[in-house]
Amino acid sequence: MHKRLLQNCYGVVAAPGRTTRTAFVAAPSHDNFAAASKKRRHSLGFTLIEVIVAMVLVGGVGMALFSWINGSVVALRRVEDANARNEAASNIIEYMQAVNPMLTPEGHAEFGAYQIQWKAEPLTDRVDGVVNPQGVGLYELSLYKTKINAMKTDDPSWFDLTLTLVGYKKTRGSQALAP
Repeated sequence: MHKRLLQNCYGVVAAPGRTTRTAFVAAPSHDNFAAASKKRRHSLGFTLIEVIVAMVLVGGVGMALFSWINGSVVALRRVEDANARNEAASNIIEYMQAVNPMLTPEGHAEFGAYQIQWKAEPLTDRVDGVVNPQGVGLYELSLYKTKINAMKTDDPSWFDLTLTLVGYKKTRGSQALAP
């Protein structure tokens, strides 16, 4: 004959009308099994919603960080380009001080990583130079507007400069200055 066993919350198995403690714990009932199973499932890992929310948060922080880093890299490149242009402009101005635009109104020069081309146009008429106390000097002088185009191999129009230079040409011998 089959006796019906009951289990209370302490693991005590009892037949109707009798209470005894045993080392044996009976399986939980269907309601208790569902609750225990739900607790086990919840404690084993994250739910899909929790994973999605975490991914959205990590993605948002990652995008903000990437945007900040990208902005810093772009600003750094701009500063490096500005420094390179300033250095090149200093070199070009120094070089062009040795160029006489009256004798070489057009030309080009290479500076390693870049090259320049220039074209000079007169701003004033040629005038005789003056030497004190004799009067007329040995040279004719004129001002020139010199347009300079600096080019890199990867950028054919890197930047432009315009300088005002003095052109000169020897027109008289030293005998003209003798008294």
